Parts: sequence; structure tokens; C-alpha cells
Amino acid sequence: ADENADKLARLLSDPDEGVCMAAAVALGKASAAVSAQHAEGLAVLLDSESTTLRLAGANAMASLGEASSPYLERLMALAEKDASKQIRLAAALAVAQAGDAAAPFEERIGELLTDLSAS
Repeated sequence: ADENADKLARLLSDPDEGVCMAAAVALGKASAAVSAQHAEGLAVLLDSESTTLRLAGANAMASLGEASSPYLERLMALAEKDASKQIRLAAALAVAQAGDAAAPFEERIGELLTDLSAS
């Protein structure tokens, strides 16, 4: 499984957006331990100009649990400022799933989720 995950991780930088998105989705569905090894590659997608890739990255980060903790500030920025409601929600959920590392963001995440569900 690790060998396949490594191959998927290399596809995260594929110039074809569909290939990159599929790799992110597949890594997000892998075990948290396998996905965590490729957290940086997934986090790069959070800065993509592509809405599709930012969403795939945020959704995959949600599956990482505590392994996403180095990226919580970037996820919070997406959750608060992205133009896409779907991305804001996915990023907020990724932060909420980060376990103890998410504690400093708990109040802001609660407010964001309330606002997003109301709009």
C-alpha cells in the first residue's frame, strides 16, 4: 500500500488537473498513517488557483486527523476567506478533525460552521 501511496503522491504534481484531483481523493481515502506521509504534497493543493484542487486538498487533509496540525493556519485561512463555500466548509472540517491541535481554533471553527450552515 505504501508503494501505491508513493505513486499517488507523485501524481499530486501532475499537470493534468483531473489526475491530480484523483490522486488527492485516493490519498484521502487511504489510511490516516499512509495519508499523513504525504501531508505536505496534499497541503500544496491548498494554495492552488484551481477550485477543484483546493477542494480535493482540503477534503484529503480532513482525513489526516492530527497529522494535519502543521497546516492548520493554512486551512483556517481557506475556511475564513476562500470564495467557495464548499472549500470553506471542507477546510473548517479539516481543522475540526485535527484533534487536540485544533483546540486554539475551536471557537472560530464553531462560528464558521454555524455561519456556513446558515448561508
